Amino acid sequence: MVEPSAGATGAHVAADAHALSARVWTILAFVFSAACIFCGLGSWALLNPDEGRNAAVALEMQRAGAWLVPLYNGIPYLDKPAFYFRTVAISFSAFGHSEFAARLPSAIFGLALLAMVYAFCRRVYDSRTGVIAVAVLVTAPMFIGFARMVIFDMALALAVWASLFAAYVAEEESGAARRMWWAASALAAATATLIKGPVGFLVPAAVLLVLAIVDRRRGMIGRLFSPLNVAIFVALVLAWFVAVSLRRPDFPHYGVVEESLQRFTTAKYNRPGPFYYYLPVIAGFFFPWSALLPEAIVAGWRARARALAADRLFGVAAIVVVLFFSVSHSKLPQYVLPGVVALGKAAEFAALHMADEQTRVKGLRDRLEGALLQRIPNCFVNGDLNDRLPNTCNIAFEYVEGEGILLHLTRAGIAASSGSACTSGSLEPSHVLRAMNIPFTAAHGSIRFSLSRDNVPEDVDRVIEVMPGILEKLRELSPFWSNADKSGKEFKPVYA
Repeated sequence: MVEPSAGATGAHVAADAHALSARVWTILAFVFSAACIFCGLGSWALLNPDEGRNAAVALEMQRAGAWLVPLYNGIPYLDKPAFYFRTVAISFSAFGHSEFAARLPSAIFGLALLAMVYAFCRRVYDSRTGVIAVAVLVTAPMFIGFARMVIFDMALALAVWASLFAAYVAEEESGAARRMWWAASALAAATATLIKGPVGFLVPAAVLLVLAIVDRRRGMIGRLFSPLNVAIFVALVLAWFVAVSLRRPDFPHYGVVEESLQRFTTAKYNRPGPFYYYLPVIAGFFFPWSALLPEAIVAGWRARARALAADRLFGVAAIVVVLFFSVSHSKLPQYVLPGVVALGKAAEFAALHMADEQTRVKGLRDRLEGALLQRIPNCFVNGDLNDRLPNTCNIAFEYVEGEGILLHLTRAGIAASSGSACTSGSLEPSHVLRAMNIPFTAAHGSIRFSLSRDNVPEDVDRVIEVMPGILEKLRELSPFWSNADKSGKEFKPVYA
């Protein structure tokens, strides 16, 4: 019997520890999410007008035993399909008439959407990506707010993303598995339509059409509108539409023309807004993660050649959803909730990219400092070596003028600065360095190098190449250098 090697055993232990850590973080993420969504769910009164009206419709449907046509004050309410109202009515039957019971379906839909996002990210990326995506979404005001309200949009977002995720998985499969996943996508789109009308299939269809064009998948469009998918969608939606129309002959005109077409194309419902309406909405209701979106856009564009198909799905979904509702003449903040899911992934990408980029830039900085300190005598790093920004280094070169160094660096095509950041135009040494007890002969020759995501190792190599020669030339002209202590003693400032 062959005993496992120590290395193999260690690898297994490390893998088990990593898996355990991933499970722990996943459990914590969902415990935190459940607490955010469910705690105090019924602790305040229903908000007018939407929560009060939606709960009242559900209550009347429950009392009347109605399943097909919503009722409001005893009159058929044809503004929205009955699906969401029935979920609230079922909650009333199970838990009684309360604010908690009214909001419970939205809360369940919200938690289910988080679970679905996690499962998809774990499948396509890894568990860490899924956990971060969940944490971003559940701490976004728009997501957590509508997960705790009696409103359609969280249920709609769940169905829309179920359709998109299923379509994505279908394209990764083949044969019977592909047909099954496409059928699931069609079923989810039909459910979204039964929740809030035509927008339920228009949004996922628009996203998938644009994605097929972006990915240059000509066959995907045919699979999207395959006879099986169309049959599943029509069987569910048409059955509901015909049944409601038989009971209410005015429904086709009111539901399709007035509530859908006119709501989208006219200002009849007095919910106008400029084309950029959703920019401040996203900035405010997706804060603090909206602060990462500019970085996500820049980083995503730079990495577009390496983007995964799932990255393009999220990117296309965010753009299409926001543009779709931006051109509408009827605007409300919650309309772009399906897009917020994609923005949550974008913020997660930006956060991870910033962390990776910070590590990369820090490596460039450390490489620059190490080489300069090794090759040039009588120089040292100003500041704490650990607690500082990862992209900035300030090095003191004794017995030379900083302005002279900058002149030579400029001629070499290298940008740097001297003095303090707020007084970089002054010829006086930085008052900050002087307060740190840096000797006058060193403070005068202090140079600050700032690196960014645009810098590459070749940039650092160029600085390392030219700096020794520059210092040698300038020190030959310095009256202080001939009498300087060149022993290489390390300077110890007062803060060390």
